[in-house]
Amino acid sequence: MATIFRTQNDYEKAIIRIQQLSTRSPATVLDTSELRALLGAADDWDRLDGGEAAGERSTSEVLARETGSGFALWMARRFAGQDWVADLANMVGESRSYVEQHLQHDTMPPADLVAAALRLASSEPVSGETANKAGLAAPSN
Repeated sequence: MATIFRTQNDYEKAIIRIQQLSTRSPATVLDTSELRALLGAADDWDRLDGGEAAGERSTSEVLARETGSGFALWMARRFAGQDWVADLANMVGESRSYVEQHLQHDTMPPADLVAAALRLASSEPVSGETANKAGLAAPSN
């Protein structure tokens, strides 16, 4: 199971745990496994959520530059506990499998998914008229 930080507090707690695990000697297999998972998640957090590696980036910059897996990680953090995949599918008028297919590949998601994610992230409700002008389907309620 992948480790994902959902808040800055989770990230800070993980950094403390990483420091604890790094100083254990001898390290057990479980310690090494936990450390590897925490380091990977911390790297993702830094890259995607405004850490030093990400710098000051807007939501649109993050989503426009991420491949499917990075896009999915960011969305999972931002919309924890929500079925954001279904929301995106509804917003673009495609099936859930269409969205999932693009999230599983190491390529940039299509522009319609990025636009829908930006609207979802800004909590901007989309009217049918606005969606049609943008060439996108309106979310179904």
